[in-house]
Amino acid sequence: MKVSKLEFMGETYHLFYNSEAMLTLDEKFGKGAKIALAINPSTKEGKQALCDAVSIMAEQGELARRFLGYDKGNLPDAEKLNLFLTPKSAIALFDASVRAIQLGFGQEIKEDENKEVDLVLQELEKKT
Repeated sequence: MKVSKLEFMGETYHLFYNSEAMLTLDEKFGKGAKIALAINPSTKEGKQALCDAVSIMAEQGELARRFLGYDKGNLPDAEKLNLFLTPKSAIALFDASVRAIQLGFGQEIKEDENKEVDLVLQELEKKT
């Protein structure tokens, strides 16, 4: 599980873009790249959308952390985020949100330890 860590008003939140967050945000803002346009904090609507998106992804992150046995953490409320959001912190929230989405679409590839290795090919690749 890869999350985007966010510090806001002395609290740490873990933004997790899983399938539940994706579907919820798709319903709210539209599919695909539309979310990046919707959560732009340069407008009132964008600022509210950003706070909503952070709240949704932080909730998913907290639920996943609890499932994995971590201590209970706090959840940000979209209203609280909106009220205390400064222009500087809006950029941090936007960056953390985009990073969470990128991590959510990332694919972890684990090397197969039992995979056959062509030693001759490896030597040839080193020489070229």
